[in-house]
Amino acid sequence: MSSPYFDFPEGHTPRRGRLMASGIILALVGCGFGLLSAVYLILFRVMINAMAVSPPTITASVAPSGSPPPATPPPAPPNPLENLDFFTGVMTLAGVLFGVLALVFLVVGAGSMFLKRWSRPFALVIGTVWLYVGALYLLMVILTAGGTRRAMAESIADVGAAATGADAMFGVMIAVSIIMIFVFGIMLPSLILWLNWHRDVAVTLEFCDRKPRWTDLVPVPVLGISVIATAFALNFIVFQAFPWFPLFGQLFTGNAARGIGVALSLVLLGLAWGAYRRSVIAWGLLLLLTLAMAATTIITGLSLDYRSFYEAMGFPEEMIESSVKSAEIYQSPVMIWSGTLAGFLPIVGFLIWARKYFFDKPQQAA
Repeated sequence: MSSPYFDFPEGHTPRRGRLMASGIILALVGCGFGLLSAVYLILFRVMINAMAVSPPTITASVAPSGSPPPATPPPAPPNPLENLDFFTGVMTLAGVLFGVLALVFLVVGAGSMFLKRWSRPFALVIGTVWLYVGALYLLMVILTAGGTRRAMAESIADVGAAATGADAMFGVMIAVSIIMIFVFGIMLPSLILWLNWHRDVAVTLEFCDRKPRWTDLVPVPVLGISVIATAFALNFIVFQAFPWFPLFGQLFTGNAARGIGVALSLVLLGLAWGAYRRSVIAWGLLLLLTLAMAATTIITGLSLDYRSFYEAMGFPEEMIESSVKSAEIYQSPVMIWSGTLAGFLPIVGFLIWARKYFFDKPQQAA
Protein backbone atom coordinates (compact mmCIF):
# COMPACT_ATOMS: atom_id res chain seq x y z
CA MET A 1 0.00 0.00 0.00
CA SER A 2 1.52 3.28 -1.06
CA SER A 3 2.08 6.08 1.41
CA PRO A 4 -0.31 9.03 1.24
CA TYR A 5 2.81 11.22 1.22
CA PHE A 6 4.46 9.61 -1.84
CA ASP A 7 4.74 13.00 -3.57
CA PHE A 8 5.54 15.00 -0.42
CA PRO A 9 7.89 17.94 -1.13
CA GLU A 10 11.51 16.87 -1.11
CA GLY A 11 13.54 17.98 1.87
CA HIS A 12 10.55 18.01 4.22
CA THR A 13 9.10 15.42 6.58
CA PRO A 14 5.35 14.91 7.17
CA ARG A 15 4.39 16.07 10.66
CA ARG A 16 0.91 14.65 11.03
CA GLY A 17 1.72 13.30 14.50
CA ARG A 18 2.52 16.78 15.77
CA LEU A 19 -0.72 18.13 14.35
CA MET A 20 -2.75 15.32 15.88
CA ALA A 21 -1.13 15.86 19.29
CA SER A 22 -1.70 19.61 19.08
CA GLY A 23 -5.32 19.09 18.11
CA ILE A 24 -5.97 16.65 20.96
CA ILE A 25 -4.46 19.01 23.55
CA LEU A 26 -6.45 21.99 22.26
CA ALA A 27 -9.65 19.94 22.17
CA LEU A 28 -9.15 18.70 25.73
CA VAL A 29 -8.54 22.23 26.97
CA GLY A 30 -11.65 23.31 25.07
CA CYS A 31 -13.65 20.61 26.87
CA GLY A 32 -12.31 21.97 30.16
CA PHE A 33 -13.44 25.48 29.28
CA GLY A 34 -16.82 24.07 28.27
CA LEU A 35 -17.17 22.42 31.67
CA LEU A 36 -16.31 25.69 33.40
CA SER A 37 -18.87 27.47 31.25
CA ALA A 38 -21.54 24.99 32.31
CA VAL A 39 -20.60 25.44 35.97
CA TYR A 40 -20.91 29.23 35.78
CA LEU A 41 -24.02 29.35 33.60
CA ILE A 42 -25.98 26.40 34.98
CA LEU A 43 -24.75 25.22 38.38
CA PHE A 44 -24.60 28.72 39.86
CA ARG A 45 -28.17 29.46 38.77
CA VAL A 46 -29.36 26.13 40.16
CA MET A 47 -27.85 27.05 43.52
CA ILE A 48 -29.53 30.47 43.45
CA ASN A 49 -32.89 28.93 42.59
CA ALA A 50 -32.50 26.42 45.40
CA MET A 51 -31.85 29.25 47.83
CA ALA A 52 -34.87 31.13 46.47
CA VAL A 53 -37.30 28.27 47.12
CA SER A 54 -35.86 27.73 50.60
CA PRO A 55 -35.49 31.24 52.04
CA PRO A 56 -34.06 31.69 55.53
CA THR A 57 -36.62 31.22 58.26
CA ILE A 58 -37.02 33.29 61.38
CA THR A 59 -37.24 31.37 64.63
CA ALA A 60 -39.36 33.36 67.01
CA SER A 61 -38.30 33.31 70.65
CA VAL A 62 -40.94 32.11 73.09
CA ALA A 63 -41.54 34.45 76.02
CA PRO A 64 -41.71 32.91 79.50
CA SER A 65 -45.19 32.10 80.80
CA GLY A 66 -46.99 35.20 82.02
CA SER A 67 -44.52 37.60 80.34
CA PRO A 68 -45.76 40.14 77.81
CA PRO A 69 -44.80 39.49 74.18
CA PRO A 70 -41.74 41.33 72.92
CA ALA A 71 -42.42 44.86 71.71
CA THR A 72 -40.61 44.28 68.43
CA PRO A 73 -40.08 41.07 66.49
CA PRO A 74 -36.55 39.69 66.32
CA PRO A 75 -34.48 41.02 63.40
CA ALA A 76 -34.60 38.93 60.28
CA PRO A 77 -31.39 37.11 59.39
CA PRO A 78 -29.52 38.42 56.35
CA ASN A 79 -31.04 37.31 53.10
CA PRO A 80 -28.40 35.51 51.02
CA LEU A 81 -30.25 36.49 47.84
CA GLU A 82 -29.75 40.22 48.40
CA ASN A 83 -27.11 42.09 46.40
CA LEU A 84 -26.52 39.20 44.02
CA ASP A 85 -27.17 41.14 40.83
CA PHE A 86 -23.52 42.03 40.39
CA PHE A 87 -22.26 38.54 41.12
CA THR A 88 -24.89 36.99 38.88
CA GLY A 89 -23.72 39.26 36.08
CA VAL A 90 -20.08 38.36 36.71
CA MET A 91 -20.87 34.65 36.74
CA THR A 92 -22.87 34.96 33.52
CA LEU A 93 -20.10 36.92 31.83
CA ALA A 94 -17.49 34.40 32.98
CA GLY A 95 -19.66 31.57 31.69
CA VAL A 96 -20.00 33.24 28.29
CA LEU A 97 -16.25 33.90 28.16
CA PHE A 98 -15.42 30.29 28.98
CA GLY A 99 -17.97 29.16 26.41
CA VAL A 100 -16.33 31.27 23.70
CA LEU A 101 -12.90 29.95 24.67
CA ALA A 102 -14.24 26.40 24.55
CA LEU A 103 -15.58 26.96 21.05
CA VAL A 104 -12.31 28.50 19.83
CA PHE A 105 -10.14 25.72 21.28
CA LEU A 106 -12.43 22.97 19.99
CA VAL A 107 -12.62 24.42 16.47
CA VAL A 108 -8.86 24.98 16.20
CA GLY A 109 -8.20 21.56 17.74
CA ALA A 110 -10.50 19.91 15.22
CA GLY A 111 -8.85 21.84 12.39
CA SER A 112 -5.46 20.60 13.51
CA MET A 113 -6.61 16.97 13.74
CA PHE A 114 -8.28 17.15 10.33
CA LEU A 115 -5.20 18.81 8.79
CA LYS A 116 -6.74 22.15 7.85
CA ARG A 117 -4.10 24.65 6.83
CA TRP A 118 -5.75 27.49 8.75
CA SER A 119 -5.32 25.60 12.03
CA ARG A 120 -1.58 26.24 12.40
CA PRO A 121 -1.73 30.06 12.35
CA PHE A 122 -4.51 30.04 14.93
CA ALA A 123 -2.71 27.46 17.06
CA LEU A 124 0.40 29.65 17.07
CA VAL A 125 -1.66 32.71 18.04
CA ILE A 126 -3.46 30.79 20.79
CA GLY A 127 -0.21 29.35 22.12
CA THR A 128 1.50 32.75 22.18
CA VAL A 129 -1.36 34.53 23.96
CA TRP A 130 -1.79 31.59 26.33
CA LEU A 131 1.91 31.63 27.23
CA TYR A 132 1.87 35.41 27.72
CA VAL A 133 -1.15 35.26 30.05
CA GLY A 134 0.30 32.33 31.98
CA ALA A 135 3.68 34.02 32.46
CA LEU A 136 2.03 37.29 33.51
CA TYR A 137 -0.27 35.51 35.93
CA LEU A 138 2.65 33.57 37.42
CA LEU A 139 4.61 36.80 37.89
CA MET A 140 1.67 38.54 39.58
CA VAL A 141 1.14 35.63 41.97
CA ILE A 142 4.80 35.80 42.97
CA LEU A 143 4.78 39.60 43.32
CA THR A 144 1.62 39.70 45.42
CA ALA A 145 2.41 36.70 47.60
CA GLY A 146 4.11 38.78 50.30
CA GLY A 147 1.34 41.38 50.51
CA THR A 148 -1.36 38.74 50.53
CA ARG A 149 0.44 36.84 53.29
CA ARG A 150 0.70 40.01 55.42
CA ALA A 151 -2.97 40.85 54.87
CA MET A 152 -3.99 37.35 55.90
CA ALA A 153 -1.76 37.51 58.98
CA GLU A 154 -3.34 40.81 60.04
CA SER A 155 -6.86 39.43 59.62
CA ILE A 156 -6.13 36.48 61.93
CA ALA A 157 -3.82 38.29 64.36
CA ASP A 158 -6.28 37.77 67.20
CA VAL A 159 -6.15 34.00 66.69
CA GLY A 160 -2.67 33.79 68.17
CA ALA A 161 -0.99 30.42 67.79
CA ALA A 162 -3.34 29.38 64.99
CA ALA A 163 -1.77 32.01 62.78
CA THR A 164 1.34 29.85 62.44
CA GLY A 165 -0.66 27.04 60.91
CA ALA A 166 -2.48 29.46 58.63
CA ASP A 167 0.84 30.90 57.49
CA ALA A 168 2.13 27.44 56.63
CA MET A 169 -1.10 26.64 54.81
CA PHE A 170 -0.76 29.86 52.82
CA GLY A 171 2.75 28.85 51.80
CA VAL A 172 1.45 25.50 50.57
CA MET A 173 -1.34 27.23 48.64
CA ILE A 174 1.12 29.58 46.93
CA ALA A 175 3.44 26.69 46.05
CA VAL A 176 0.56 24.66 44.59
CA SER A 177 -0.67 27.72 42.66
CA ILE A 178 2.77 28.33 41.17
CA ILE A 179 3.09 24.68 40.13
CA MET A 180 -0.38 24.64 38.57
CA ILE A 181 0.22 27.88 36.68
CA PHE A 182 3.59 26.64 35.47
CA VAL A 183 2.11 23.40 34.17
CA PHE A 184 -1.08 24.75 32.61
CA GLY A 185 0.04 28.31 31.84
CA ILE A 186 3.65 27.80 30.75
CA MET A 187 4.31 24.18 29.78
CA LEU A 188 1.10 23.46 27.85
CA PRO A 189 1.20 26.57 25.63
CA SER A 190 4.92 26.05 25.09
CA LEU A 191 4.12 22.52 23.93
CA ILE A 192 1.48 23.85 21.52
CA LEU A 193 4.00 26.30 20.09
CA TRP A 194 6.66 23.61 19.74
CA LEU A 195 4.28 21.20 18.02
CA ASN A 196 3.26 23.82 15.44
CA TRP A 197 6.47 25.81 15.05
CA HIS A 198 8.41 23.63 12.61
CA ARG A 199 8.21 24.63 8.96
CA ASP A 200 7.44 21.01 8.05
CA VAL A 201 4.14 21.37 9.95
CA ALA A 202 3.10 24.15 7.58
CA VAL A 203 4.27 22.12 4.59
CA THR A 204 2.24 19.13 5.81
CA LEU A 205 -0.91 21.23 6.03
CA GLU A 206 -0.30 22.82 2.64
CA PHE A 207 0.12 19.34 1.17
CA CYS A 208 -3.02 17.89 2.79
CA ASP A 209 -5.20 20.98 2.32
CA ARG A 210 -4.32 22.35 -1.12
CA LYS A 211 -6.81 25.24 -1.14
CA PRO A 212 -5.28 28.56 0.01
CA ARG A 213 -7.10 30.19 2.93
CA TRP A 214 -7.49 33.77 4.09
CA THR A 215 -5.01 33.02 6.87
CA ASP A 216 -2.34 32.49 4.19
CA LEU A 217 -2.55 36.08 2.95
CA VAL A 218 -0.56 37.58 5.85
CA PRO A 219 2.31 36.46 8.09
CA VAL A 220 1.28 34.75 11.31
CA PRO A 221 2.40 37.68 13.53
CA VAL A 222 0.20 40.06 11.52
CA LEU A 223 -2.71 37.65 11.78
CA GLY A 224 -2.14 37.47 15.52
CA ILE A 225 -2.22 41.25 15.87
CA SER A 226 -5.45 41.43 13.90
CA VAL A 227 -7.10 38.60 15.85
CA ILE A 228 -6.09 40.01 19.24
CA ALA A 229 -7.32 43.50 18.34
CA THR A 230 -10.64 41.98 17.27
CA ALA A 231 -10.87 40.04 20.54
CA PHE A 232 -10.33 43.21 22.56
CA ALA A 233 -12.95 45.03 20.51
CA LEU A 234 -15.49 42.29 21.23
CA ASN A 235 -14.44 42.35 24.87
CA PHE A 236 -15.35 46.04 25.17
CA ILE A 237 -18.71 45.31 23.58
CA VAL A 238 -19.46 42.49 26.03
CA PHE A 239 -18.53 44.67 28.99
CA GLN A 240 -21.34 47.05 28.08
CA ALA A 241 -23.26 44.98 30.64
CA PHE A 242 -21.22 46.78 33.32
CA PRO A 243 -21.63 50.57 32.92
CA TRP A 244 -18.33 51.69 34.40
CA PHE A 245 -14.99 52.47 32.82
CA PRO A 246 -11.85 53.76 34.61
CA LEU A 247 -9.73 55.97 32.36
CA PHE A 248 -6.71 58.13 33.27
CA GLY A 249 -7.69 58.23 36.94
CA GLN A 250 -11.36 59.06 36.33
CA LEU A 251 -14.23 56.65 36.80
CA PHE A 252 -16.86 57.01 34.08
CA THR A 253 -20.26 55.44 34.65
CA GLY A 254 -23.56 55.06 32.84
CA ASN A 255 -23.84 56.30 29.27
CA ALA A 256 -20.39 57.91 29.38
CA ALA A 257 -18.79 54.55 30.17
CA ARG A 258 -20.83 52.82 27.49
CA GLY A 259 -19.86 55.47 24.96
CA ILE A 260 -16.17 55.01 25.72
CA GLY A 261 -16.53 51.24 25.39
CA VAL A 262 -18.34 51.48 22.06
CA ALA A 263 -15.83 54.01 20.71
CA LEU A 264 -12.88 51.81 21.68
CA SER A 265 -14.59 48.79 20.13
CA LEU A 266 -15.09 50.57 16.81
CA VAL A 267 -11.53 51.90 16.82
CA LEU A 268 -10.09 48.46 17.55
CA LEU A 269 -12.21 46.80 14.88
CA GLY A 270 -10.96 49.34 12.35
CA LEU A 271 -7.36 48.84 13.46
CA ALA A 272 -7.78 45.06 13.33
CA TRP A 273 -8.89 45.29 9.71
CA GLY A 274 -6.11 47.74 8.96
CA ALA A 275 -3.56 45.42 10.55
CA TYR A 276 -4.82 42.52 8.44
CA ARG A 277 -4.35 44.75 5.38
CA ARG A 278 -0.82 45.46 6.70
CA SER A 279 -1.44 49.17 6.97
CA VAL A 280 1.48 51.11 8.43
CA ILE A 281 -0.97 53.64 9.87
CA ALA A 282 -2.90 50.88 11.66
CA TRP A 283 0.35 49.49 13.07
CA GLY A 284 1.37 52.93 14.36
CA LEU A 285 -2.03 53.62 15.91
CA LEU A 286 -2.04 50.23 17.61
CA LEU A 287 1.36 50.99 19.11
CA LEU A 288 0.16 54.40 20.33
CA LEU A 289 -3.04 52.89 21.73
CA THR A 290 -1.02 50.26 23.61
CA LEU A 291 1.18 52.97 25.14
CA ALA A 292 -1.93 54.97 26.05
CA MET A 293 -3.48 51.94 27.74
CA ALA A 294 -0.28 51.42 29.73
CA ALA A 295 -0.35 55.07 30.81
CA THR A 296 -4.00 54.94 31.88
CA THR A 297 -3.33 51.73 33.81
CA ILE A 298 -0.57 53.42 35.82
CA ILE A 299 -2.45 56.69 36.36
CA THR A 300 -5.69 54.96 37.28
CA GLY A 301 -3.98 52.49 39.58
CA LEU A 302 -2.23 55.28 41.49
CA SER A 303 -5.15 57.70 41.79
CA LEU A 304 -8.43 55.79 41.53
CA ASP A 305 -10.84 55.94 44.47
CA TYR A 306 -11.43 52.24 44.91
CA ARG A 307 -14.46 52.75 47.16
CA SER A 308 -16.25 54.65 44.40
CA PHE A 309 -15.07 52.05 41.92
CA TYR A 310 -16.56 49.16 43.88
CA GLU A 311 -19.77 51.10 44.48
CA ALA A 312 -20.09 51.70 40.73
CA MET A 313 -19.47 48.00 40.13
CA GLY A 314 -22.44 47.20 42.37
CA PHE A 315 -20.57 45.55 45.22
CA PRO A 316 -22.70 44.92 48.33
CA GLU A 317 -21.92 47.46 51.05
CA GLU A 318 -20.64 44.81 53.44
CA MET A 319 -18.03 43.74 50.87
CA ILE A 320 -16.72 47.17 49.97
CA GLU A 321 -14.55 47.56 53.09
CA SER A 322 -12.87 44.19 52.66
CA SER A 323 -12.44 44.79 48.93
CA VAL A 324 -10.84 48.19 49.50
CA LYS A 325 -8.46 46.63 52.01
CA SER A 326 -7.58 43.86 49.58
CA ALA A 327 -6.96 46.41 46.83
CA GLU A 328 -4.26 48.04 48.95
CA ILE A 329 -2.03 45.06 48.13
CA TYR A 330 -2.16 45.93 44.43
CA GLN A 331 -2.31 49.73 44.77
CA SER A 332 1.26 50.29 45.92
CA PRO A 333 3.35 52.25 43.37
CA VAL A 334 5.88 49.43 43.10
CA MET A 335 3.17 46.87 42.36
CA ILE A 336 1.39 49.09 39.83
CA TRP A 337 4.56 50.01 37.96
CA SER A 338 6.00 46.50 37.96
CA GLY A 339 2.70 44.89 36.96
CA THR A 340 2.05 47.39 34.19
CA LEU A 341 5.55 47.15 32.76
CA ALA A 342 5.44 43.36 32.91
CA GLY A 343 2.11 43.36 31.11
CA PHE A 344 2.72 45.98 28.44
CA LEU A 345 6.44 45.80 27.63
CA PRO A 346 6.09 42.41 25.86
CA ILE A 347 3.21 43.80 23.78
CA VAL A 348 5.13 46.93 22.83
CA GLY A 349 8.21 44.87 22.04
CA PHE A 350 6.19 42.50 19.89
CA LEU A 351 4.60 45.36 17.94
CA ILE A 352 8.00 46.94 17.34
CA TRP A 353 9.41 43.59 16.23
CA ALA A 354 6.43 43.07 13.89
CA ARG A 355 7.06 46.44 12.25
CA LYS A 356 8.95 44.72 9.42
CA TYR A 357 5.81 42.93 8.28
CA PHE A 358 4.06 46.26 7.73
CA PHE A 359 6.94 48.15 6.14
CA ASP A 360 8.02 45.19 3.97
CA LYS A 361 4.75 43.96 2.46
CA PRO A 362 6.27 41.44 0.02
CA GLN A 363 7.33 39.39 3.07
CA GLN A 364 5.88 35.88 2.80
CA ALA A 365 3.62 34.39 5.44
CA ALA A 366 5.26 32.41 8.21
